[in-house]
Order: sequence, then structure tokens, then C-alpha cells
Amino acid sequence: MKITWEWLAGFFDGEGWVSSPQIQKKTGQMIIQVGLGQRDKEILEEVQKFLRKEGLACSLQEARRGKYPLWKLVITSEPAVKKFCEIMKMKSRMRLKIGQCERALTYIELNKEMKTKTTKEERISLLKQFKPYIDELYHKQTRTKIRKIKG
Repeated sequence: MKITWEWLAGFFDGEGWVSSPQIQKKTGQMIIQVGLGQRDKEILEEVQKFLRKEGLACSLQEARRGKYPLWKLVITSEPAVKKFCEIMKMKSRMRLKIGQCERALTYIELNKEMKTKTTKEERISLLKQFKPYIDELYHKQTRTKIRKIKG
């Protein structure tokens, strides 16, 4: 199987996810993850090879759901998540996850701003200030994309 960015954009659109930001308790920094879920481990191993060749660190993890294994390919480092989302955003075939990628990129920019704040309280206050706007942007984009596909 030959993996390309175009193929991966379509696969990610169907089988991928972008996590909601999680706040690290010690630092107040945000962590965002991007991943793919699949029962077929071999496909994810091929994607993992492709991503690593492209300079994106990722890990393959097993997550059981019922009696069948489910495999997750997860990208956790902020620079890798940023690069992945920027590339996915450029791919015109991606329709459903574009809003999630845009939201992740917005949170990453916000995280840069948060790093300039000296206290954990300042960082959390900044996040609370922008979170409703970013979440609303994401929900509007997702609803628009779904309507276009259905309609």
C-alpha cells in the first residue's frame, strides 16, 4: 500500500480525531492530540512508517473495545500536531475534520500566547477567555460541512 498525504487526508477524515485540549495541572499548558483509530493494525503501521518518514513522531497503541482489539495511532507533540493539521488543512478532499484541525491550530497559537504568561492562573484565565469562541467556531464549521455533505 502506498500512503500519500492525499490518501491520508481522506483516511483521517473518516477514521481520525482531534482531541479536545487537556490542561496539564502542573503547568496550565494545553495538550492536543491527533489520532487515527482502526481495527486493522497493519494499515496503521503503514501510516506510522509514512508519518515517521515525514518527520512526525507518533505511537501505535492498543485499546480494547469489547472482544475486538482497536488500534490507535496517536500524535502528541505540539510541533507534530501542528504540522499534521496544517498539511491536512491543505488537502481539499478532507471535509469533516477540517474544523477540528483549524480548532487545533488555533489552540496551538493560543498555547504560544499562554507560554508568555507567568502564572498558571494567568494561563487558565486566557484559555477560559478564548475557549467559547474557538468551540463555537468549531461547531459552526462542523455543522456546515455536514449540511453540505447531506444536502
